[in-house]
Amino acid sequence: MKKAIFLILCCVVAAGVFGVRAAADATFQDKLRNREEGFVFLNAGAPIGYMVTAFTEERADFDSGDQEAFRVESELILWSVGRKGGEQAQRFKTNEVIGPDLRLKRFATIMNIGSYDMRMTGALQGEKLTYQVVQNGRKKQTITAKAPEGCIPVSVLPIYLSGFDPNDGKALTICTIEYQAGSVAVGRAMVGAPVRADPPEGASASYVFRYQVRGAGFDGTITTDPDGYLLEEVQPKLGLTARRITDNEMASLDRLRGWDPTRSSVLPANMMIARPDALSYMKIQLVWSGVPVAKLSFSSDIQKPSGLINKKGWNRVDLIIKHQPAARNAASAAAPAKANPNLAVYLGADDTIKADDPLVRAWARSITEGAAGPEEAATLIEDWIYKEIEPDPASWNSATTASDVLRLRRGTAKHKAILFAAMARSIGIPTKIVAGKAYSFGTFVTHYWNELHVSNSWRTYDASDPYPEEPPVIVKIAESAGAAAFNSIFPAMDNGLFITIKDIGG
Repeated sequence: MKKAIFLILCCVVAAGVFGVRAAADATFQDKLRNREEGFVFLNAGAPIGYMVTAFTEERADFDSGDQEAFRVESELILWSVGRKGGEQAQRFKTNEVIGPDLRLKRFATIMNIGSYDMRMTGALQGEKLTYQVVQNGRKKQTITAKAPEGCIPVSVLPIYLSGFDPNDGKALTICTIEYQAGSVAVGRAMVGAPVRADPPEGASASYVFRYQVRGAGFDGTITTDPDGYLLEEVQPKLGLTARRITDNEMASLDRLRGWDPTRSSVLPANMMIARPDALSYMKIQLVWSGVPVAKLSFSSDIQKPSGLINKKGWNRVDLIIKHQPAARNAASAAAPAKANPNLAVYLGADDTIKADDPLVRAWARSITEGAAGPEEAATLIEDWIYKEIEPDPASWNSATTASDVLRLRRGTAKHKAILFAAMARSIGIPTKIVAGKAYSFGTFVTHYWNELHVSNSWRTYDASDPYPEEPPVIVKIAESAGAAAFNSIFPAMDNGLFITIKDIGG
């Protein structure tokens, strides 16, 4: 499985990133500059991971001297889905330097699966490929192989294909270089003649090309637009689909980055929403067992429950979720807070929410300096966490405190919510931690956010996606003064939780 999954990365890494030509002309260069691409990986419609690729233009010292080159940096995260407990992120990173002729020049790869750690670095000079392998910190091995002229890395296969006239109807055999677990292999990819087809849903192109590809660790189809950009990759034997992420879906990707599988499995939705960013409301129904209603909370400033029923151990509630109020990010002075002794629990510190940490307090004060009131202060903290705390699915299993998140500058949605609570409380703003589900690519995944008491009412804030244009796709299920209260709720609830989308509106 290590080999198969790692080759998924190789096939997709730059497929949607490079332009259509295998020549260093101005148009090709323009398409390479200052760009980031994203893909989501699906198994039976459920998201099991994502990949983000960024690239830069640079100068590199190749065989023939200083030349223009392109650096492609990519990170892929995959999860195990459907098991209770023990889930772990599988992380793959690649860093390639490729010449204008698409010839691989240098590379570095990292694979982490549980306790397994594999690292490779190498370079190609003429037809001689030399690389080093270190597995689990063991002694470095140096390996040499022959890579004939004309061989290309698997990552640029769609670019190479775009250089051929699709109307010729020719099948191709292409020499490829591929990364495996502990080795680099030179092989062949058999590519069938392109078939012109209708575009997948959401694609801007009026038509697409589909190629059947076998070899190079891949057996399936790739779909590109007329310019050679990868739209979709399907491997039926592995049950995997990689789909290009549109700009409008990047918010869903942020939620996916924060998914915590140790607290919840993926729950399928009963419909695929093509444009969740365009929604004004969502009506859903929750049916569950195993967790008493008293432990849950369904009301917020953006969510209203109705029709709560308990029958023979099963519970049901209808929810309507609307847009966050646009005014909630307004940088204006809030009304003076009314004294309320019931809010004291939401101002406290504990072993996780380190609201009394001097460093947390110092950063909160620095971020909110000059704020007109609590509402603006809350917005400033939310925006700072969104921009400064890097999503890090590998930290799922960590018992991370607010102080740790601030120091490491990375974490999941849960960790962002913990830091938000600590910072806001340290400057006197009562703050809850909220947990629930977020709609993402046809499924519901566990998500964490906050509610802050500003302007004499509780308001929703989500440091994973802080903008008021946020569509109504987060479903509140529980709230607490601390994150530990959720540890027993979601594993028990997900064993008998059904979510049905009843209606949506634009």
